Amino acid sequence: MVTGDVRWCGNSLNLGWSTMCNSASEIPTTRVKFVNVSSVPASTTLPPSFYLSSQPTFWLTPWGTPPWPAIGPDVKGGQAPDGVGGYSYAIPAQLCYLNTSVDATYAAADPKILLFNAANCYPSAYKNLSPAIVAPAKVKAVVH
Repeated sequence: MVTGDVRWCGNSLNLGWSTMCNSASEIPTTRVKFVNVSSVPASTTLPPSFYLSSQPTFWLTPWGTPPWPAIGPDVKGGQAPDGVGGYSYAIPAQLCYLNTSVDATYAAADPKILLFNAANCYPSAYKNLSPAIVAPAKVKAVVH
């Protein structure tokens, strides 16, 4: 180990070392420059997301509800089309993309242009909106 390196439990290049923390006592709190002792976690259990405290409402889709969290080293049995090793399920945005029809007006386009409608993909996020969201009509692009 290079002098000055700090390796928290589970953060090791040694392939034989466990990637799990056995206790919070494994986290250094002394003799480490700039360590914030108050930031030592009380538990070694990580939340499903550091961003959201629970599954978001838009997670429900017409094509099913993916497991929460959908991606990560603790996910088992994932079947995302682009996933590797079963560590990911298709997220709502991917389910929307895979299940959205191609716009017939641009059928010859490559890549295909889809008829995206957020209210169709994420109905739980749009069910309480009033008035209904309507796409703009008679929109023209002017090239200068």
